[in-house]
Amino acid sequence: DGAAAAKSGGVIAARNSLTQQGQQVVKENRMAVEKMKCGLHTPEGFKKALQMRCGSLWGAWREALDLDGNGRLTFGEFCVALHRLAFHGE
Repeated sequence: DGAAAAKSGGVIAARNSLTQQGQQVVKENRMAVEKMKCGLHTPEGFKKALQMRCGSLWGAWREALDLDGNGRLTFGEFCVALHRLAFHGE
């Protein structure tokens, strides 16, 4: 019975090790997703992302926000732009 207990202890240790490795992979994946969001959850981060993506806020206005080019930004256009730019904030 001692050998059986040792084997089951080894199995438990192996299972625990695999569980810990799996948890680490999940944690790393979550961190990668958060890093990809990269500030797109605050107004300041959104402005910075627009500037990086479009070169300037003026360029962002023309390319990403004012979709119909009429010089105005409707709430609908704004929502579409947020979705297209993957904005995750409030």
